[in-house]
Amino acid sequence: MKIAIINMTNGGISGGYKKYLMHIIPRLASNNNISSVLCISPNSLHVPFWFDSIGGNVEFLNCPAFGFFRSGFERILKKELRRFSPDLIYIPVTRYFKFKDVPVLNMVQNIYPFLFNDITGLAFNEKLRLGIQRLESIKALKRANRIIVTSNFIKDFLTKKLAIPVEKVSLVYFGRDSLVRGVTKPVGLISGLEKNFLFTAGSLESYRGTEDVIGAARYLKNDLPGLKIVIAGEARDGAVKYHKKFLELVKLYDLNRDVIWAGQLSQNELAWCYQNCTVFISTSRMETFGMVNLEAMSNGCLCIAAQNPPLPEIFGDSAYYYSPKDSRSLANAIKNVLSWNNEKKLEMADKAKKRAEYFSWDKAADGLIKECQTAIKS
Repeated sequence: MKIAIINMTNGGISGGYKKYLMHIIPRLASNNNISSVLCISPNSLHVPFWFDSIGGNVEFLNCPAFGFFRSGFERILKKELRRFSPDLIYIPVTRYFKFKDVPVLNMVQNIYPFLFNDITGLAFNEKLRLGIQRLESIKALKRANRIIVTSNFIKDFLTKKLAIPVEKVSLVYFGRDSLVRGVTKPVGLISGLEKNFLFTAGSLESYRGTEDVIGAARYLKNDLPGLKIVIAGEARDGAVKYHKKFLELVKLYDLNRDVIWAGQLSQNELAWCYQNCTVFISTSRMETFGMVNLEAMSNGCLCIAAQNPPLPEIFGDSAYYYSPKDSRSLANAIKNVLSWNNEKKLEMADKAKKRAEYFSWDKAADGLIKECQTAIKS
């Protein structure tokens, strides 16, 4: 089986997407059912340099970034695909591409374009971009031979809201990483923070719901003086307005000394935060999966999550849940978790680690290969 992976991005990539490729491509290369892999990516990603070593049956190719006007992009792709002659084209995002009669497998990594109308305060340009992306995504999903989703929440959305035939949608969870060897305290974090801060992480997007944490902090200020909130992640250009909203809330609630913006952290720095935080909080309004949640569980964090799908599907009974968009509910959840005795805390940390073990990159690769085979036969 010859598989062509086409990373149809505009030149950037999320940390979760990169992690997915770094785990999946070597497993495809070592699978006996796959004779060769062609991985095509925008020049800016430098994908070949992600791997120290990989099988000789994997070929990397750079191409222009995917864009609205993509004649040059498609010309290069089709030339290389004629040479490679794939049995299947795998596009790990919801972008439409057609090459002869070669079957196409898509994966849904981003639900935001489908649900952005539920988010308030978006600029016109951002709405326009997401609207175009939504149309492109629906076209890709309708015409794909097979579709991989990473949660039952997404599967239900596609089949019930977009009328995608249920028989062509398959659930394949992401996997968990091995624990980082050696941790590094992020530069700029004050001393004495160990086990005295709440932690949340992820790109600063409006759908992340991180304002719940800011709102909860004002209710905790008197009851839990000295407790800090560390927020990891950066805002892309389209989310700067959302970040400014945070800063205004922090100032309004007089939380400047309590909220610490850690910025973009390395895996070693994230690991330090997971292992030293009092509680990890997941506030997302909408997710396809959420790898950061899996990282927190793997590190044995005490976890609090919004009662938003698919968070309960991922956390199971290893998290304490609060009502989304309700800062008082989150504040009460934090106080309840902090009131647990050591035995209860150890029990929940152990539950988190065991829950994380359910998610495996080997399972993810096996599921992908099975879907490739099914798409080829369809």
